[in-house]
Amino acid sequence: MLCDSDAKDSRTRRFRNAGNSCYINATMQALFAVPPVQRVYAGADVSGHLSGGNTRADGRIDGDIGIANVYREARSATRKSQPMYPQIFLERFYEGTQDDASAFFQQLSNSNRCIAPRLVGLLQGRDRPLGKCGACGQVRDLAGFEDFTSLSIPVQAEGRSLKSVQEAIDHYFKWEDVDFGIDCHAHCPGRALHSQRRCLLYTSPS
Repeated sequence: MLCDSDAKDSRTRRFRNAGNSCYINATMQALFAVPPVQRVYAGADVSGHLSGGNTRADGRIDGDIGIANVYREARSATRKSQPMYPQIFLERFYEGTQDDASAFFQQLSNSNRCIAPRLVGLLQGRDRPLGKCGACGQVRDLAGFEDFTSLSIPVQAEGRSLKSVQEAIDHYFKWEDVDFGIDCHAHCPGRALHSQRRCLLYTSPS
């Protein structure tokens, strides 16, 4: 369990920029603001509760251990006002140049360099692409279930700005017209050239 921290205070210390490391800082700050992430990593015993060490048997970095250690240090009550570096990730990922926070998250969570199974379990969702025949309206799977840990959702649609995150999500998952036929495996009067497709959100992250 964490030592030297206030269990009622989930705020973390500020992260210091090591030149161009703001993408690492932004990722850590975003993760540490998510209540399920706070609960899992605040209660993690890094000596054995998550795994055996910072490097896994397959040679990849154990991202869960790294996140737990950084979160423990970030919540240090006696140094709450002092900025810090997420040193573990700077040493492993930072090469002195600017990078994208989303790309860093993918490297951190599940790549040939690093993996964080607990983090993926918290943040992973699943969707299912569907198609609707333009002639008979029958709906069928297009590609089966697809897992995701991030979605790129447009904030503009049909020439206007969407007003809220919920509106953007609803628009992303609604039916859209496509200029090709959907094979419905039914005896339709004629194959429609204009059908529809959408993604169905099957499960969402915690």
